Amino acid sequence: MTTRYANWILGAILLLCLSAVPGHAGHTSVPIQWPVIKPITKNYDFQDASRAAVNLVLDGLSGMHLYTLHCRAGLLGGISGEEADFNADFDCHLHSLYSRDRYQSLLIDNPLEVVEAHSRGEIWARDVQGRCGEYPEWGRIRNFKLRGMIVKFEMSDMQFASSSAEEPKLLSFKFKVEAIQDPTALSSIAEPPPFFPPWEVFLSPSERLRCDGEPLPQHVPGIVTAEYVRSLGLNPPFASVARTTTTLLIDASDGEKGPDSYFTMKPVEPAARFARAKIRAPNGNVVYEFECAAYRVPGGAAIAGDGLSCGLFTAGNATNLLRDSVEPYTRMSPSIILPRQLYGQAGAFPEWGNTRRFKLRGFLLTLKMTHTVFAKDDFGNPALVRSEVTLEVEPDATADTPVAEPPCTPFREFLPPVNSIPKSSSTSAATGSADSKF
Repeated sequence: MTTRYANWILGAILLLCLSAVPGHAGHTSVPIQWPVIKPITKNYDFQDASRAAVNLVLDGLSGMHLYTLHCRAGLLGGISGEEADFNADFDCHLHSLYSRDRYQSLLIDNPLEVVEAHSRGEIWARDVQGRCGEYPEWGRIRNFKLRGMIVKFEMSDMQFASSSAEEPKLLSFKFKVEAIQDPTALSSIAEPPPFFPPWEVFLSPSERLRCDGEPLPQHVPGIVTAEYVRSLGLNPPFASVARTTTTLLIDASDGEKGPDSYFTMKPVEPAARFARAKIRAPNGNVVYEFECAAYRVPGGAAIAGDGLSCGLFTAGNATNLLRDSVEPYTRMSPSIILPRQLYGQAGAFPEWGNTRRFKLRGFLLTLKMTHTVFAKDDFGNPALVRSEVTLEVEPDATADTPVAEPPCTPFREFLPPVNSIPKSSSTSAATGSADSKF
């Protein structure tokens, strides 16, 4: 058994496997090269927080405008009309100038969310006041890692109105924006932060944090280290599995609720399961459990567009061994099965269609979706009503990672067209800045 997972950086494995995977319509087997930015630092001093505004362009080495950062006072400034999508006390959006993206802001860190409100670009006064301001990645200092760069926000010298109101009011502040090159930043959108927010609603009441508590580290799917593997007891030797084939039925009329998050992090309650199977060792002992959960379309017997979230768990361990199979450019995982990925020609796409393969822990796990019945959701998109899932398990001596390997092809639907991404003529660093008109 090798130890190549000891410092497993997801992107490196992807680049190795891409060279061996043939291209396919809608996908690419060539690594994406994001354009290299000019490093930039810009300082702002907002004496009136209600009028705070940033319009900043990030340039490439050739001088080409690549990204634009817009920040507004949002609710604090009473914004309406064309700027009404700025919601927080201070709200920042990042946009590409060379491609049209599906996201309202590239600062979003969940690939299945498109609304900018689901990003740490929204900064509320309560987030930066007192000890909350020092909470890592959710306070006054925030780092966003994406597209070959790290964009850093830093607020300082904040002044608040003296008030007995429950919500603080920001009067003035200084704001620093810094963008630096980072070739390890592969994601099209921001990489999730390595800390839970202090108000994390998915934790049990006894685990919920306050700003004066110790920051709770959060595992970022796809970033697997030796320490992470060791802490969860996932080191080899791995249990042997028996070759088996099982047929499961996904029926949207079953189940009552969905998982706590898009990436199923732990086994869900029985009522939320749409499929479940036990994987056994040659002696018959159960060594793994497989399950899928989903959100249903409200008021209807169909699975919503966010699809199925599937997980594999060792006996007595609540860690989903499939959720680290994250493709680094889109941060999507084949363990999330979207109805539109199964519909029509999309179902034939390798790794993202009707067939999903996961290599890990000495075996190959294959899912095959057949006889799928679709409906339409309120937006006219495919919704899943029913499907048969064939679950195949077979020993594989080449599967030597403790968690599922990442896919070798990006999910192209969530990426800008490859031909729209400008090529950088040099990788040398340069400095510069530019302001834009909103």
